[in-house]
Amino acid sequence: MATVPRLHEQVGLAHCVCSLHWSSVAEYNYNQNAMKIKACVKAEGIKGQGALGACAGFSEAERRAASKLTTTDTKRVKGGSVATRSKLASGPATQALLQEFLSQDSVDDQPVRYEYLPVWDFLLGRSASNSDNAKRAYALQAYYEGWKAYSCPLVVTTGQTNNNAQMMVAEYTQDKRATGYYLCIRRCNGCHQYNEDCHYDYGSLCCRSYGPSVLKRDWSIGFVTRATDSGWCDYDNGCSFQADIGPFQDDIGCICDKSNEENGCNYDYPLNPSNANWLKNKIIWNQHDLSLNADDTPASIAEA
Repeated sequence: MATVPRLHEQVGLAHCVCSLHWSSVAEYNYNQNAMKIKACVKAEGIKGQGALGACAGFSEAERRAASKLTTTDTKRVKGGSVATRSKLASGPATQALLQEFLSQDSVDDQPVRYEYLPVWDFLLGRSASNSDNAKRAYALQAYYEGWKAYSCPLVVTTGQTNNNAQMMVAEYTQDKRATGYYLCIRRCNGCHQYNEDCHYDYGSLCCRSYGPSVLKRDWSIGFVTRATDSGWCDYDNGCSFQADIGPFQDDIGCICDKSNEENGCNYDYPLNPSNANWLKNKIIWNQHDLSLNADDTPASIAEA
């Protein structure tokens, strides 16, 4: 069986796009050029009408020879009206018929092609930029492309001014105006209580971080979980060893003073209490790009 690439004309006028499709399939070993000419015969006839640019180079003699090929032919027409589609499907394409076909871009509801787009794009295209409907559309996008795609597990600690350690939140500018977008944020990796989260490990000779407010990052996904067990000794746990920390300046021990030094953990959420300067956050994902932020990406919510 020989099959020629389809002869396909997609012609446009103003905002109208119309699709004309002819193809020929043969059970014999014809060459592709012969099959293309046969498709042109089915589209324009033996004499040719000059309507289709793809058929302009074929002579009447070539068309007559190709018309004798034994083939199975297909015509598909999309666009126009019922009447013009019927004429093009049953007879040759002429310049006059194509012009009539193109001019009928709004007389019928038959689609020329299908295209899928997110429902929030559809809604945003029909909503004012700061309207309630636009905010609803952003919320839909955040849920499906943010929450459903990346998730944002809620993590809550104890004993702090603000115990929300990881959460999905609405985005605000520095002057506390809602932008309509959403973020997934978390507190910095490591300890968060100055005197309660860091413990000297005499066996390992290190400062071990664990307690009700300690957060440990899963480096593979970026989220944090509570570290209430034996914790860990490492450079990223937020603890440091200090001498002379007691009331008489003669004690030694571990204190929590370095958790906000995590790379990229520098975002002050505008709705935090005004006295909660220690509550630095890292943006895990934001709706503006819906991708996990790199460690060295600074938060720039003030510019939102």
